[in-house]
Amino acid sequence: MKSILSFIILLCSFSASAGYVEVGTTGSYYKSTIDDYNYEEKKDVSLSISYYFWAQSALELSATSRLNVTKVGTSDVNSQVTIQTESLMYGLDFVLSLADMKADFRPYVKVGGLYIHKRVVQTTAAFRFRAGLA
Repeated sequence: MKSILSFIILLCSFSASAGYVEVGTTGSYYKSTIDDYNYEEKKDVSLSISYYFWAQSALELSATSRLNVTKVGTSDVNSQVTIQTESLMYGLDFVLSLADMKADFRPYVKVGGLYIHKRVVQTTAAFRFRAGLA
């Protein structure tokens, strides 16, 4: 408890030289195809909000939604499998910039954690066994 109180006093002893919010969004699309019956497809959308409480330090909240579709099979309808999953990811990071805000190149160190909630939305399997096949 004493070390936590010392850390809070240390943080509050510096005068703030920043205090702004940065908002970012990204999106991505990825498809890996072997043929019409075998592929993987991913769609991502992300939103992040960073609060700079010092000139080079920030807390960043992020959220990402991902849809993943995997299809495996042959031209025979009875051998196709489709798995569709949905993931929601929430993160909290501490960002420490190693250069001034006005620098052309700003390397940074980011440390944080991520919560992932993944669920299978749809599974389609059409396997049928035929008589006489081992």
